[in-house]
Amino acid sequence: MTGAAAPTRLAHVQALRAVAVGGVLIFHFWPHALPGGFLGVDIFFVISGFLITGGIVRQVERRQFSFRQFYIRRIRRLIPAAALVALVSGVVAWFVQPISLWLDTFSELLASTLYVQNWFLVYKGNDYFAGSPSLAQHYWSLSVEEQFYLIWPVIIVLAGWIGHRTGGVRRGVIVALGALTLASFITSVVVTPQDWQLSFFATHIRAWEFGVGALLALAPTPERRPWHAAVGWAGLVVLAVCLYVYRGTWPFPGWIGAIPVLATALCLWGGFGQGRRALSRVVLSPPVLWAGDISYSLYLWHWPIIVLAPWVLEGETSLPVDLGLVVLCFLLAWVTKTQVEDRFREGGVVLVRGVDPLRRPSIVVATVLPLVVVVGCVLQLSTITAASSRAAALEGQALASDLPCYGVEALDDPSCEPPFGDELIPALSTAYVDFTQSPENNECMQTVTASTVIRCVFGDPHSDTTVALVGDSHGLAWLPAAQVAAEERGWRLLTYLRGACPVSAAVTKRYVPGEQELCDAWSRDVIEEVVTDPEVDLVMTAALNTITWVPTEGRSPYETGVEGYAQAWNRWAEAGKRVLVMEETPLPRDDVLECLSQQPARACAQPESQVDQPGPSPLHAAVDRLRADGQPVDLMPVRDLFCADDACPAVVGNIVVYVDGDHVSQPYMRTLGPRVGEAWDALVNAG
Repeated sequence: MTGAAAPTRLAHVQALRAVAVGGVLIFHFWPHALPGGFLGVDIFFVISGFLITGGIVRQVERRQFSFRQFYIRRIRRLIPAAALVALVSGVVAWFVQPISLWLDTFSELLASTLYVQNWFLVYKGNDYFAGSPSLAQHYWSLSVEEQFYLIWPVIIVLAGWIGHRTGGVRRGVIVALGALTLASFITSVVVTPQDWQLSFFATHIRAWEFGVGALLALAPTPERRPWHAAVGWAGLVVLAVCLYVYRGTWPFPGWIGAIPVLATALCLWGGFGQGRRALSRVVLSPPVLWAGDISYSLYLWHWPIIVLAPWVLEGETSLPVDLGLVVLCFLLAWVTKTQVEDRFREGGVVLVRGVDPLRRPSIVVATVLPLVVVVGCVLQLSTITAASSRAAALEGQALASDLPCYGVEALDDPSCEPPFGDELIPALSTAYVDFTQSPENNECMQTVTASTVIRCVFGDPHSDTTVALVGDSHGLAWLPAAQVAAEERGWRLLTYLRGACPVSAAVTKRYVPGEQELCDAWSRDVIEEVVTDPEVDLVMTAALNTITWVPTEGRSPYETGVEGYAQAWNRWAEAGKRVLVMEETPLPRDDVLECLSQQPARACAQPESQVDQPGPSPLHAAVDRLRADGQPVDLMPVRDLFCADDACPAVVGNIVVYVDGDHVSQPYMRTLGPRVGEAWDALVNAG
């Protein structure tokens, strides 16, 4: 842009891209500075729908559209840079990340390179705004876009073909895309309150955002008026407010997603003026347009840098370091834009005239590069799978042969030599996933986005004695021990489990809209179902101590928690059930798996003085209250099952005890089965 020449439509689009990538960048580096920065992805979606649709429809109207050429351009435009970043990220991660993170890292890099990362995150049950960040998490939006590019031309061509025979190509396309956009938006509004994890990542639920941009591209273009820029500026103001006001705790996208999406459409329609006014000159200035120009590569690089920096630097980053990392992001993005994106977009310096596009070196490299990533990830995942299988085989051998000094037995006798030397069970690379993706977790654990009671049956389904295991993820952690105890006795075991939701008459405080009500409904239904089930003889319950409660009138949150537990357990006791409350398991160090990946096991033990969960335990207080009233409610102490000689080891008798900062591994819990069974016997016999 030189002199007083009016900026092109592309300049306004690049400015909007700069806003989008800037929002994402700030949100990921400093989430509290711009809580709604994640909306930058939605801006990109609208822009993509706007740019792609107009070009396809014009070619369809002229009968010049070629699927082959379209997909070749997409491959050249997107894949080389994305594959390069994935390759570099994977290599760096292999050198600096602990082995405990490799499964997540390389499975997500594989899913990202195949452009199914969004569905892989849905499968894993990932929450974009919570949990530990994974290396390729940000590729979910690129996967959505690639899936959009795959199917969108087909829809437009089919709609244009029908429209050509019924009243015009453009009219047919507008009707088809309008219907799809409306259907997708309605689906988003309906599904988001029920399952916001699915709605956040799912392509068909996000499609309406592309559709809004597409419909704008097909709308009649009016003669430019001075007030048009005012519409664009109004859209930009709304976007700025959304970027600052929106929160990751809000169910999104849903209907609230329409505000930033429509604001983006206003920006595209109205533009930002002719670049003569001061504010317009800022928004359309060369630095802003340059940021928009490198936005794709900038988006690709920023997240791996954020995730890998603490491992490379061996510690948390500070503000000066973060600012340096931002500069590095821009530098890598500029190099990637000029040396990769630009060279491959139209074949660049490797374009050979007269050669079939599919045989040009640019296409060959664009195909081989992601293939290298795929092969590398598959080989690494094969190694991880082999290690996991070996650990599972060793566990099977130990349990089948009742080997001494395996698991908790080694804690009882410090002179014990573990049966498998330095082998670790489960394998560090799969320890966390073995817990979170276990069949019991997938089939018997209700998610935080639903309230339907799921009941699973283990042991002897025809037994005269039934135990009900109820609780949150800590109840799930005790399930392997309960299974062993039930199988040894030939008893029936029922489970009532839900993530982040202890069973209590009090209301668990949740910060995502809707979760609190869902948890409360589930908890009350479980209490009632156990009360009314005449076959339940014993209730075993476990929960995380750090739960926050919605205070009732005249009570603190802690007192409310005590009262909530006491009411639930008292109802079971009054119905003739005996209640066994599991003491909270000692807390390990937060990075226990990472520590075991890098240091000897003894260095990863937690001093016993530091393993208590913070604050007083409402579980203990509720048990004491009911026992004072003579109710059959007992607490099972567990400290001695995890700690000895003033320390709580991270590895006991070949078994990795913890899979994260507060959950116990399944193999270790299985060795606790006999101890749990003894507690059951004492309670049942006392009745």
